[in-house]
Amino acid sequence: MIGHASDRQTVIYASPLIPAELISAQGLRPCRIPLRMSGQEINASEGICPYAAAFAKAALNRQDIAAFVVVTSCDQMRRIAESIHGSNIHTFLLHAPVAYQGETSLDFYRSELLRLSTLLTRLNGKPLNPDVLIDNMRAFDSGRERLRNTRTRLGAKAFAQAIMEYQSIGEADPCRILAELSNANSIHSTPVALLGGPLSIEQIQLFDLIERAGGEVVLDGCESGERCLPGPFSKNRPTDPL
Repeated sequence: MIGHASDRQTVIYASPLIPAELISAQGLRPCRIPLRMSGQEINASEGICPYAAAFAKAALNRQDIAAFVVVTSCDQMRRIAESIHGSNIHTFLLHAPVAYQGETSLDFYRSELLRLSTLLTRLNGKPLNPDVLIDNMRAFDSGRERLRNTRTRLGAKAFAQAIMEYQSIGEADPCRILAELSNANSIHSTPVALLGGPLSIEQIQLFDLIERAGGEVVLDGCESGERCLPGPFSKNRPTDPL
């Protein structure tokens, strides 16, 4: 069963390596916060990038958080986890394998997800049920497919905004956010691939700047964009979804 996001405690995460399906399957709300970096003071200490500092500030200012989950693949986020540790928010540091291929790496990643699942249970989450997890995986997989199918209709900027919003609402179905976005005007410009780390809300204006210069973003390769949306799940999975 998949509950409504508004009825659940929130788990904030900061990496595409954190599966929203796992959090949702245990009765909690997964949320990757879209960050606004202007109009507020961001104190980034040595070794901490402004994005990581803004992420920590946004998380600490919320009242509905059950846990804050970061991944060791980003050293700045790892240091943020260290700085938050000791506050009244549960902090979980997921150790990402250095290599993403091979049985050893997959086994290590699976063990880290099970460790995260144990924390979620301690935070009043439901014990992990493979059938419920599979239902959530199918629901989120279907939702991401519907989201991808709007890419051409929405255009690059609105599609990037839709991905940000989708990852923050904690729901498998993107229909509510897609209904609020307008269709894009058809343009014929120089194709551009946008590559980099996660974008803040203000940096979405990059799409406008590129269009005004005669370009069109045909691939959002930023960490907050379509490059880091999980691919479709295989239909030939074993009984254990992990």
